[in-house]
Amino acid sequence: MFEPSPEPKAHVGVADGIAQQIKARILSGALAVGVRLPPERELARTFNVSPIVLRQALHVLKAEGLIVIKRGATGGAFVAAPDHSVVSDTLSTFLRLRGTTIEQLSEARLIIEPGVAELAAERRTDEHIAALRKNVAASIDPARSVVARSFDNVQFHRYLADITGNSVLIAAVNSIMDNFVVDLERARLRDSVTSTISCDHGLILEAICDCDKVSARKLMCSHVANIEVNFNRKDS
Repeated sequence: MFEPSPEPKAHVGVADGIAQQIKARILSGALAVGVRLPPERELARTFNVSPIVLRQALHVLKAEGLIVIKRGATGGAFVAAPDHSVVSDTLSTFLRLRGTTIEQLSEARLIIEPGVAELAAERRTDEHIAALRKNVAASIDPARSVVARSFDNVQFHRYLADITGNSVLIAAVNSIMDNFVVDLERARLRDSVTSTISCDHGLILEAICDCDKVSARKLMCSHVANIEVNFNRKDS
């Protein structure tokens, strides 16, 4: 099943090597979602390593979202169900470390989000529409703070990505939004700007309700371009 490590104590990267072997079997489907891996002691013997090294390998797999570790009598290491949030979090961290600018985020959004809006118009359900209407209503509620309504506006874009059902787009949009939130907290947008954004969302929502893919794409493209202008204004 697995190849033992020839020199486990001398090889610095042995834990990574073990993790890669297990990862390969998970990605190939040989280890299905929900399958419990053999006990740690058994795996350690199989790989010819100490329990400490084996645990390091498992932690690598856990960090990548490939396994979940449960405690207790019925616990152990189990193959995890796919979760786009792991990819999104990793990409978000990468973008922050690279010092991504609002201009770069906007450029990426102009490429990705019009297509997301188009797919959302094609794939939306009544439940999706209800969630979007609730979001837009909250974003224009004058009793709520500008900050709260601004975060509702960010959530609107996450909802659209979810509607596509495409895990790549979901991860991409969420990571972009995670970084956009950092700029949002610094921007201190005026109430009028926040309201304008909410109005744009309302128009996009109606296009999606009507399954109008062309209008949804055009409206999103214009919306994202306007956001960049507002973020770059000195008095915003």
